[in-house]
Amino acid sequence: MTTAQRVVAQGLKNVYCAMANAQGLERLFAPGELDGVVIFFPDPWIKKARQAKNRLVNPAFAASLTKVLRPGGMVWFKTDQELYFTEASQAFDDAGLIRTGEETAPLLAQDFTSAFELRFKAQGLPTRVYRDWE
Repeated sequence: MTTAQRVVAQGLKNVYCAMANAQGLERLFAPGELDGVVIFFPDPWIKKARQAKNRLVNPAFAASLTKVLRPGGMVWFKTDQELYFTEASQAFDDAGLIRTGEETAPLLAQDFTSAFELRFKAQGLPTRVYRDWE
């Protein structure tokens, strides 16, 4: 079942699904329009070194996030790739997102597990979680 199908099945009225390239956030959303962004297990592009340029989370994407997030908005990022986690964390830092060190939203107090995360856990692979950014 797709996200859009789950939204309809649950009768949610505060969710919008868009099939779009996330690199175009600033064309989809007005400045300060988003309360938060959840990024779970984006493709890390690790098979060949030259693929890293295709990663979603990079300095340009992090800078776009700072424009479309409301003041105090949050970013929640999960990956199983340590290098990607380190580079994404640095991109968030450099973009001026501030790690609060404590959970700032009820959403973050919950533990959401994606299908990818279940697969990785079944293989004994660690997950890196980056959240509480605003």
